[in-house]
Amino acid sequence: MGTFSWLKGLLGHPTDSRTGASFDERLARNVAKTVDFAIAQTNPRLKSVEACRDRLDAPVRQAVDYLDAQMRFLPACIDVVAADWAETPLLRAFFSTAEDMPRTLGASGSLRTLFDKHPDLDTACFALGVTYRERSAEGMSPHGMETQTDLSRRIACFDSPWVMSCGAGEHEVRQQVYDEWLNYLIAQSMTRIGELRKTRQILEDQHALLREHLRRQHSQQTDDTDSAAESVSDTALTAQFQESEQQLAGLGDAQAQLEAELTCLCEAFSSVQSYLDFEHKRLRLSHLNEILAEDSLTVGYEVAFTQVIFNGVPNASRAFFIGRVARSELPTTRINFSGAERLL
Repeated sequence: MGTFSWLKGLLGHPTDSRTGASFDERLARNVAKTVDFAIAQTNPRLKSVEACRDRLDAPVRQAVDYLDAQMRFLPACIDVVAADWAETPLLRAFFSTAEDMPRTLGASGSLRTLFDKHPDLDTACFALGVTYRERSAEGMSPHGMETQTDLSRRIACFDSPWVMSCGAGEHEVRQQVYDEWLNYLIAQSMTRIGELRKTRQILEDQHALLREHLRRQHSQQTDDTDSAAESVSDTALTAQFQESEQQLAGLGDAQAQLEAELTCLCEAFSSVQSYLDFEHKRLRLSHLNEILAEDSLTVGYEVAFTQVIFNGVPNASRAFFIGRVARSELPTTRINFSGAERLL
């Protein structure tokens, strides 16, 4: 899907100094553009449904308000420098070692492509995602003979870091993250719409098949000796055909199908809090990533990040932060000349 670049105004100041437009005016324009984009991505023919845009306005506005609020909770962008790993709590949490940082960032094709396309770009921003989970800590038994699980102690685990998106600046990356959330909502409506279309197609195929069976059966009814058996078969087939016809009628005509698809789109946006769950976490961790209580005497450090739980299709969960990295932090790409020679 495309991006909602025109939603950038949502994250700006109450008044646009260039146009003098108020926040509410810009919000109204952005909601209208979101509505148009959603229609184009699902089914452009939805525009023929009466009051289509008016019916989408409220649920889209609800989604935009909710997602905008979540965006404002995101922690500020941090500088990602391998040399600062030991002194930066969030980097120590997300990366097991300082060496993991350039290795992970260097493996991002999108980040390398960004720097390659813009030779004058000294730094780039990115959203770094990880799989976040919490597990019970393990320790030695009182007699020191075996390990046992201590349910009272929890360990924060940050696994498989990867670059989700990147851009020249923080605002651009925040926009990309925001776009992903909106696109996910539209994808949920498309999943439901796809199910509706599949159901209709199956019924239409069954209906056409039964009609053909009836036509053939009627054309073969020429022998009176088999008329009784054929009559029973014909009655059963006719009943199936009529039932199929009723099921199709229940789905309505093409306009009714568009109404159903518009309902799916409205429901996806109005159910934003069900599909996208946000946890803006602020944890106090030990040097071993044990989650510490506020009154714990253990030396700890505070980390802040956002976890998003995608409850639709596909179902997923990720924690992330937005960082800034210098071009010089990425490892230099080395050409394997010996491998190239073997290909000649």
